[in-house]
Formats: sequence, structure tokens, C-alpha cells
Amino acid sequence: MAEARLAVAFQFQVTDEGEIKVHLDRRILVDVYRSTKRVINRKLFKSKNAAIQSVFPATLISWVCLFVVFGTLQIFGETSDRITLIEEKIPQFGRLDPVTRTITVTLVSTTLLWLVWSFFLRNLLKALLTYKGWMWSPHGATVTSKPSILDKLTEPLIWLMTGKRALPWKLSLPVKMWMGICKIIIGSRPKLMSLQNCLPHLPVPSLAGTMKRYLLTVRPFVNDEEYTRLRNLAEEFQGKLGKRLQRYLWVKSWWSSNYVSDWWEQYVYLRGRSPLMINSNYYCLDALLYTPTHLRSARLANFITVLMKFKVDIDTQKLSPRFAMGTAPLCCEQYPRTFSTTRIPQLVQDTIEHYVDAKHVAVYSQGKWYVLNVINAGRQLSPRELQEQIIWIEEASQTDVASPGEADLSAMTAGERSKWAAFRETFFAKGANKHSLKQIEQSLFVAILDDSEPGYDKENPSMLDNYAKTMLCGDHIWYDKSFSIVAFKNGKIGMNAEHAWLMPQ
Repeated sequence: MAEARLAVAFQFQVTDEGEIKVHLDRRILVDVYRSTKRVINRKLFKSKNAAIQSVFPATLISWVCLFVVFGTLQIFGETSDRITLIEEKIPQFGRLDPVTRTITVTLVSTTLLWLVWSFFLRNLLKALLTYKGWMWSPHGATVTSKPSILDKLTEPLIWLMTGKRALPWKLSLPVKMWMGICKIIIGSRPKLMSLQNCLPHLPVPSLAGTMKRYLLTVRPFVNDEEYTRLRNLAEEFQGKLGKRLQRYLWVKSWWSSNYVSDWWEQYVYLRGRSPLMINSNYYCLDALLYTPTHLRSARLANFITVLMKFKVDIDTQKLSPRFAMGTAPLCCEQYPRTFSTTRIPQLVQDTIEHYVDAKHVAVYSQGKWYVLNVINAGRQLSPRELQEQIIWIEEASQTDVASPGEADLSAMTAGERSKWAAFRETFFAKGANKHSLKQIEQSLFVAILDDSEPGYDKENPSMLDNYAKTMLCGDHIWYDKSFSIVAFKNGKIGMNAEHAWLMPQ
């Protein structure tokens, strides 16, 4: 992998005559300015989204409406008692002119009531979302019975609240009403992360219920004698240690929206020492019967463009939240970690690192690694420009000489985690090796150019088997990345993804 060029924005030197000469690199200064501007814009955008998320489901329009109402009341003298009360509490307030006092009282009253309204709506929505009756209510497009008169009478009201002319008649009236109220509170265009503060906390099951389900689970796998022993142990646990652990769990559930997710990520995934390949990672295949183009460079360029559009929608929160049945919002905490995320091996427990400033893709071709910048001077490259870069990589990889061990570097990510951590600490702690590994780990994702031609052939089932095998345990996939793309010579695409980053925080 090529080394990054070392550059400074300015240099100065002192001549023998005592003169100081300063040399400015305009291009580097422009890059510094753009980088600073990008950081500031990102901070401002995050602050804006955080503010919107903190007051959701209240909106700016609702604040304006309240301001108009309070302003009208002030004009007609309906709030003079409030002004008098403020003057008694704050003597300096009475020294202001009447117009300033009116505006100040209106602003403060509007904002306070708006915040209270926001708090009320958020907790009301959280309480409504604890309702799980919609899961068990029959629903679907097939109508098994004629709608009742009550259903017909309430259909216009349901349509006004949900925006849909006809909900399936198989849904019960309470479920329809619940869906309508939730939709009114949520609104028509929530941002991706707006509903996170409105999601109810994961409920803690009762200790007795947990023990009962445990015994039901193990019963088919043990004989009567072993089951009796396990039942006695469960009763002993429920009467002694279980009660104390249950209290700890209740305490954690009060300040954590999901009391199990951090433990699940830590103990089920990050502390696992077995190889990620096969044991944890999963894969996705392309459409078997259709390929838009058999030109690999064009297919990969368009695929990267679509992925980058998806990333922009995540970063700007233009992506809509996910809903069950179009009403119950699902957790979206894992979306920001889709790109620029890598699992870093450690001796005892791995870590998940997310890099916010990544703007390149690490590309593997013919035993060599390349950096493909998809963003240049703040502008995303077009599909045509990306295709030209990919073609250049394809041609250059035919003649470039790989560094020793470069072709097989990704094999370390497929091995046992502690061995990979020790190997990484020994050989990639400094110098060119550290920089090259950093370019891969901090990339948006990894793209592998594979010269095989997989697919589906009814007369040759082994083609599909080899396709799946390549995506599950291919030679050059970087198994630590959040996801890796494999682009085949015939235009087929595949994806291999690491699992731990998908756990919500």
C-alpha cells in the first residue's frame, strides 16, 4: 500500500543575513480550511439533531403556535398577573420597557410550556409503546368476516389519524385506535434517531418466570434423574442468589434502555476467542438470475455510489426510522456504525472502533492493497469517476509488486482472536506496517476484486455452492470490518459482514 505523503502547511528558514523567509503551501492551507469547515459543520449538525431529538415529539411549529397564543393573550392583557408576579420576584424586570417585558414573558412562557408539552408527549408515547396487544391481534389483507357497523363508523376517524383509507378489518378496534394515536404523536416525517428517547425500556422478566422457562427448555434434553437435580438447583437459586441478582438487574434496567445489550456485545461477541469466519460473520449473495452489467468496474462503481448515498442518509438522518406494522418504532442505534467501523483484536476482549472522518475504500486486487478515495475536496466522486479509478487499480495490480506477506494479510482476521491480537501488536505497532493497517481499518469498507465468475446454473449446482463458500470463508475478505464487498469478474457482487457492531448500545 502506498505511503501517505508527508506535508506541512508552511515552512520558514533564517538566512545567514538574519532574514526570515516563510514558504506557504496554498494547497495544504486549503485542505486545512476545508477540514476545519467540515468538522465545524459536522459539530453544528450533530448539535442541531441532538436538540431536535431531545424535544421530540414536540416540533418547532408547535412552539410557534404556542408563541402566537401567548402573544395574543399578552396583547389583550390576559397575562398581566404573571408579569406582576415576575416583577415581585425579579425587581430588575420592572425596569424594562413594556414591549421588552411582553416579549420576554411570552418567550419564557412559551418555551417552558413547550418543554413540558414535549416531556408529556414523549412519556405518553413511551407508555403507549409498552402495549404489545398488536402483536397478538389477527391482521393481514385477507378478510375472513364482514366488517361490523362499528368498524364502518370508525373508519373515517382511523383514516384521519393514520392517513390510510382502510386498515385490515381483522385488526381489533383497540389496536386501530392505538395505531392512530401513535401515528398522531410521531408525526409524518420523523428523523432516523428522533424516536430513540421514546422507546420503552426492555422489561425485566420475573425470576419465577425465568426459572420456569429454563426448566421447560432443558426438559427435552435430560432424563428424569437429571431433570430432578436441575429443578432442585433452580429452586435453590430462586430462593437465594437469584433474588439478589434480580434486584441488581432491576436497578440496571432503570438507567439503561436495554439492560442486556452491553453484556451481550461484550460476553457473547467481543470476548469470544474463536475465529469470526463461520462462527460469527454472515454473508449476502447477489440476485442469482439477473446482473445489471457484467462489467465489474461499472457494477462496483455504482454499488459504491449507492452505499455512499445510504451513508449520507444516515449521517443527515434523512433515513426514516424502522417501524413494525408501520407504527411501532424499532431501535436504530446500530445504523451510525454501519460504515467506517472495525473490530480491533485484543488479547482478552476485542473492541469496536468507529472512525467518523473516513472517506476512502480499501481495495484488494491481485495480492495488493489500494486506497480508493470516494470523496475528493468535499465532493463525492461520480460513478464514472469511480469506475475509472477501479479500472486503474485493476490494471496497476497486474504489474505492481506486492510487499512480503501483503497478499495473505487478511488471513489473520480469519484466525483465532488472541493470536491475531499478538501478531498485530508485534508486527503492526509502528512504521509502514502500522500506517498500512490503519488505512484498511479506518476505511469506509473493504472491496475485494475477485477474478472468479460465480453464479447460478441449474445444470451445475456447484457454481452456487462455490459462490456461497467464497462469501462465507473467502481467502481475502477482511473479517474485522463492519462489512466487506466482493466484486467478481462477471459483475456479481457479494457481501460479508461482522456481527458485533450490529448490537444496539
